[in-house]
Amino acid sequence: MTDVFVYYRVRREHAAQMRPRISVLQAALAQDFDIHAALKRRPDEIDGMQTWMEIYADVPDDFLPALQQAVVDARLPAEGERHLEIFVDLPECA
Repeated sequence: MTDVFVYYRVRREHAAQMRPRISVLQAALAQDFDIHAALKRRPDEIDGMQTWMEIYADVPDDFLPALQQAVVDARLPAEGERHLEIFVDLPECA
């Protein structure tokens, strides 16, 4: 199983306009790929910036190009770099 985590910073004053855009993006990807998507943020802010994380669970091999294209299509404001992390399940020990 492969899980994808994308984190980035959002200005507090842009959070209200960003959240629905991310929700639409995630809903479309979840439907297209039959996956679970979630959006989280750290509880603290630093200099008016929030750290957000998109989570995509159990994604197929062809998911990453679709995610990248969805971000371009959504025309999300560039407030900082989107950092992508990929995690896979550990195999069971014999």
